[in-house]
Amino acid sequence: MRSRPGIRHRGGIAGAEVFYNDRYFGRLQSVPMTRPTRPQTLTGWIPQTTISSTVRYYLHATANPGKQQVRPLPAPEGYFDFEIRQSVGTDELASPRLERIFPNPAWDYLCSGFRADRRRGSARTGRLPGQRVETVFWEMLPSGESNYFFRADGLPAGVYFVALYTERGVFAQKILVKNY
Repeated sequence: MRSRPGIRHRGGIAGAEVFYNDRYFGRLQSVPMTRPTRPQTLTGWIPQTTISSTVRYYLHATANPGKQQVRPLPAPEGYFDFEIRQSVGTDELASPRLERIFPNPAWDYLCSGFRADRRRGSARTGRLPGQRVETVFWEMLPSGESNYFFRADGLPAGVYFVALYTERGVFAQKILVKNY
């Protein structure tokens, strides 16, 4: 599993790592985040784990001036998580699907996963179902799973809906945006 979060500091980032585990009470392990292609992009690779498990993780970064920061802020007690699922066929790809949106609640960036066959679609955020605030994308969806990142820091605090519009229907999820 590849993790590519946005980590920035005006003095630059000295280093970062991902702490993770796939067991509820297991000991946390860490992997360093590296800059494989672009100097501004940090990538951390979490080793493959067992199917039907939930991976819990948080990020730790050190800026060049020495300041340390974690995300989410209550880490390590609070963490991001995702589930490992196995697909055995392509039938489930026939219908587009909006995957879990994280982090939720959000304050700066959101990541929304989509699963689809190759067809045109759009994703929009709105305060009420059907009321558009922002169009995240309007394009041909690639086959399989895709992740789209979009900014939430410009939105007023409140409840929003993220909706995936395709010719096969509308798929929506509720998110909470907080301003800190």
